[in-house]
Amino acid sequence: MGNPVQIKVCGMRKPEQITRLQALPLHWIGFIFYPKSPRYVGDNFTCSAGTNDLKKTGVFVDAPIHWLMQKIAQVPLDAVQLHGNETTAYCSAIKERNTIVIKAFAVDEQFDFNNIEPYIQFTDYFLFDTKTKLKGGSGKKFDWTVLKNYHLHHPFFLSGGIAPEDVALIKQLKLNNLFAIDINSKFEVSPADKDVDKIKEFVEDIKD
Repeated sequence: MGNPVQIKVCGMRKPEQITRLQALPLHWIGFIFYPKSPRYVGDNFTCSAGTNDLKKTGVFVDAPIHWLMQKIAQVPLDAVQLHGNETTAYCSAIKERNTIVIKAFAVDEQFDFNNIEPYIQFTDYFLFDTKTKLKGGSGKKFDWTVLKNYHLHHPFFLSGGIAPEDVALIKQLKLNNLFAIDINSKFEVSPADKDVDKIKEFVEDIKD
């Protein structure tokens, strides 16, 4: 797959599982700060994970900027992942705080990648997820071959219903600028309750 693809596990909440993930060769760990999500971490969440270089990522949806900034300091967070209609100015304000910015976009067959080009200078990465009424975490895939049309030179995370059995397909696609894979609901017993053994197996398979 060229440069080794990084792995992000999103929707974490249980301290003992967060600790177990730190022993795996992962790169990113995601916490949901969207109150309508079944994986919402709650109002007073903090996390000491990250001592092994796991980048702690907060997932937000059109959050008031001052509240988001508070969470960056409180948790603390290394990165934010934005799943709403956040503007380039919103992204810029976060990036100026030396926080990594991942802007998510909901993709379907009609998605026009030209429309997201203005975000490049204000973000570090894009994330492509499935277009549904939910703001992520739907467990549904979009047609990943659409990403063959991705012509922008900006690294991205692949998200949306990625399952343990998808390793071969992801490798087969050979997507340009694929930086990381974002896994979540297909590795759960229930929302925010992860099967860490299943995650470990996926990580080993994707690295082979």
